[in-house]
Amino acid sequence: MLAAIGGLLVGLIVFAVILVKVTGKTSFTLGPNKPLVVEALGCEEATVEGDVGTAGPGLGPREMASAIGIGACARLATEIGVDWSVPSAATRLSVRATLRQGGADVVLSVKDREAKGSGPTPIEAMVAAAAELAKQLSPPPMTKEQIGAWGAKDEATARRIERVWRRMVLNIAPDDEKAVRELFADDPDSAWPHILAALTGLSGSEASAAERKKAMALVDKLPPHRAHVLRGLLMILSTAADRKEAMRLMRQGYADAPDDADVAGLFAAVAIQAGAPEEGFSVVDRLSTKFPTRSVVPLMNAIENAVTRDLDRDHRYLDRMHATLPESRAWPASITHLAQRRQFDEARCALAFGRRLGMASDVTGRGMLDVGAAMLELAALQPAAARDKAAPLLGDPSPRFSAFGARVVVNSYLLEGRIVDAESAEVREIERQRSNGSPALAAEYGLRDLERGRWLGRPPPDAARLAWIEKTALESGEAGPARAVTVRSAVALARWRGDPKRQKRAAEETLAAMEALADKESEGDRVARDRVLIGTVALVRAVRGAPDAARRWTETDRAPFSARQRVALDAALALEASGDRAGAEKAYLLAMDPSGVEEGALALMAAHVRLAELYRQDCRASAAAALDAILDTTWKKADSGLRMAFLRLK
Repeated sequence: MLAAIGGLLVGLIVFAVILVKVTGKTSFTLGPNKPLVVEALGCEEATVEGDVGTAGPGLGPREMASAIGIGACARLATEIGVDWSVPSAATRLSVRATLRQGGADVVLSVKDREAKGSGPTPIEAMVAAAAELAKQLSPPPMTKEQIGAWGAKDEATARRIERVWRRMVLNIAPDDEKAVRELFADDPDSAWPHILAALTGLSGSEASAAERKKAMALVDKLPPHRAHVLRGLLMILSTAADRKEAMRLMRQGYADAPDDADVAGLFAAVAIQAGAPEEGFSVVDRLSTKFPTRSVVPLMNAIENAVTRDLDRDHRYLDRMHATLPESRAWPASITHLAQRRQFDEARCALAFGRRLGMASDVTGRGMLDVGAAMLELAALQPAAARDKAAPLLGDPSPRFSAFGARVVVNSYLLEGRIVDAESAEVREIERQRSNGSPALAAEYGLRDLERGRWLGRPPPDAARLAWIEKTALESGEAGPARAVTVRSAVALARWRGDPKRQKRAAEETLAAMEALADKESEGDRVARDRVLIGTVALVRAVRGAPDAARRWTETDRAPFSARQRVALDAALALEASGDRAGAEKAYLLAMDPSGVEEGALALMAAHVRLAELYRQDCRASAAAALDAILDTTWKKADSGLRMAFLRLK
């Protein structure tokens, strides 16, 4: 659940940034000495002169003017502590930009106050100008209630906590982890710094678990509605076993204060992921209408956390997000959406737009574009290019970025059929994660190795390694019922393969226990039951045969899209063995969906092999040839015998 909520709920926060380092030069014109008080900023397109350039269709001068004008407005408002892009009653911000090869100047004006920033890119110039103009502006004083909402000891501390949170959810600076650490010194008794540390930490890490524990001890110092929502969130992040109580708390908190957009968005994300999607989407729709500038994270989570995939709905949400903050066109969620639609050239244009704007600069966090670019090239079946894009991430000080880079490298080798090279990279990453206090991530690689070994007919690991994988994966603090089924099923299959006579009974007992767990945890909720049972497809086939496995796949059609995709190759094999060739084709195509390549590259390519053979047997020569051409291109350096190994797979 933390992978979904921590990694997907905070799908935006994973790439969060903080306005800390300004590389541009600044100058400003002083107005009266007394700061000008503004309650909110109204944003508009910038007036842009000079070399704007065109990244691609729909990404020209108009889009650049919008991105600079609204982006500068959002940064200035966040820096001084007010809302932005609000109705005409707000104080208007005027933005003028001059672009040239190798540099940009941006001038910001609010009434009689003005500041100019210069830098190598438009964003660096915007950040420089916003940092200076913020010194001349002031928000209205905070009320006691507003200070208490951040669990702060005084207004200055409350503003620092709020500013870090706002910057994080807008992706507007490079080092969120450093800024969160600095908050601990400001107010160690506030729950918020610990919550932010838990959300930005690496999923499954010991450090993230420790911060969740600290936050839980302090959360009741917040106003009751915030305490309810955040306690529920922390419960979900800690263990899915408390899902219903967590949802009750979050629902109560939202009902008590539906206009607190900061925590309402978190409730929406959990609702969408944890089994109440209609409720969650309704909250997102309300927030994006009533509080558009506070809805960026809720919109992102609605796209990334949905149990079922709906590309049309995602497109609508992305349109709202792009209108609110135009630079989000180049964010990973936008790039992933285009890749899922196989609009690879459009995605590359969006990334080029982001680079021209300056989203790869030090003031925004270089990793964000590298993440999007690496995901895109993997999805486009360009493994060498994906490795090149992921390389800068491997040495990133943020554990999330470096872990993502390593995952791309491993799967790029698997995409090429270079199993030996992939496993060497995997071993290095396992050791790194174990030494960095993230054993759960190391155990995930172990689970993938068990799956790969089963497909390739390799002997399973020894008993000690299997026990370590099972124990570590289940004790990570995230092992809800669905995770428990995935882990225990994989380990039971490996033990059975290693000792078929002695372990058959144990595998049967494991399957029965997992089915009982699904019934108990779902309490009649079909969606919740399918979410758990989908992970048993391979074990059902081993214990009861292909027809039963095919039936399990068909009957768990309400399981999350991502969970079905993970087991799609095993399901296709069962369907094919059962004589359901049409069902097998659909399952193979699901395994080949580009959205799964970041984690399941080998299954994706194995599905190409198997489906091409299925087409040949059905006399669909042209369809088979198209898949063979992809394999011939991608597997030029593949390990010998790999294609035959997948053809022999039963």
